[in-house]
Amino acid sequence: MIKELITAASILLALASCGPGNIYEKAVELPKEGWSYQDTVCFHFAIKDTSAHYDFWLDIDHDATYAFQNVYTQFHTTYPDGTKKDQTLSLELADKNGLWNGTCHGDRCSIHIPLQSNAYFNQSGSYTICLEQYMRESPITGIRKIQLAIAKSPEPDESSR
Repeated sequence: MIKELITAASILLALASCGPGNIYEKAVELPKEGWSYQDTVCFHFAIKDTSAHYDFWLDIDHDATYAFQNVYTQFHTTYPDGTKKDQTLSLELADKNGLWNGTCHGDRCSIHIPLQSNAYFNQSGSYTICLEQYMRESPITGIRKIQLAIAKSPEPDESSR
């Protein structure tokens, strides 16, 4: 029962966060041979409104036969002033029991991973976020597509302040 509620909530969140409210959305198909260390996935976007807050998420499509519970990644962010920031993240595709997070249909699975909520940018201009797979082997097979989306965060309800 709890797993069904979590799955339903995840689907509703994914549906609510998709659509015309996105200020940026780009999907990158990965090579069928696998995602190697050299296959850096980059996303380029511009931020104009530094007074707004933003939500970031990744959607990952993978095979139901993907061999691991997660994908270790390195995120490289380049800011408009040229400053760079690196961060290692583990993207959890399955739970500890080996059950896929997200939804699966046939031999394909999809997961919606919130990266950051209510983030702000103190610089307007062009940003770049690049992802590298950081697993112990290269290439890894079974990751098919990675999509980054950014939307303005919903305005807080005045009554909740």
